[in-house]
Amino acid sequence: MNQTLLDYPPGITTHYKKLTGISNTCNLLDSDYPQHFYNYRRYLEKDSTRRNLHIGKCCLKAFGQTKSIVFSSFAEDFPKPATAELELLLENNYKVLLFSSQLDVVVPFTGVESLIDSLNWSWSEEYKRKPREIWWCTDQHSSGVPNPAGYVKELKNLCYVFLRNSGHMAVTDQPETCFDMVTRFTRGVPFRCD
Repeated sequence: MNQTLLDYPPGITTHYKKLTGISNTCNLLDSDYPQHFYNYRRYLEKDSTRRNLHIGKCCLKAFGQTKSIVFSSFAEDFPKPATAELELLLENNYKVLLFSSQLDVVVPFTGVESLIDSLNWSWSEEYKRKPREIWWCTDQHSSGVPNPAGYVKELKNLCYVFLRNSGHMAVTDQPETCFDMVTRFTRGVPFRCD
């Protein structure tokens, strides 16, 4: 079995795996991580990559052993809320895009929606009353049949997108949809495929 960016040291089993028998915490549908999650190793083995990252001739084994140390160093920062900062951005008219994925185990959509519901900004109450809309896209299947890419709720400078058929690594599960989402948001294009 290959190790991934999220693996724990050998011999340690996560509580999630003990309860579910599933290793992959990125997508509810996949019990193990997809093979493309390991592509970073080939990238790091390239001389040009090592030269550009200034990592010299260190071996991948050392990288694999130290990544859990780096990951755990951020452990105290993970549960800290950033609600006040998000409210400040919204109150000062910065455009904010939040999204969640249907099959995400790490950051479930219910948590993102709870965060949004807890926000205290000028348009909070109006945002709560606003219905979400279906975001239709025809390019998700070669048949050309419209397929809901997700659901969108937009008001003033807050845009919340719920992505269908994707997990924590949404960009690998639905790359075209993620590209479309970011493009629409940054260019101010409505989330409609008419």
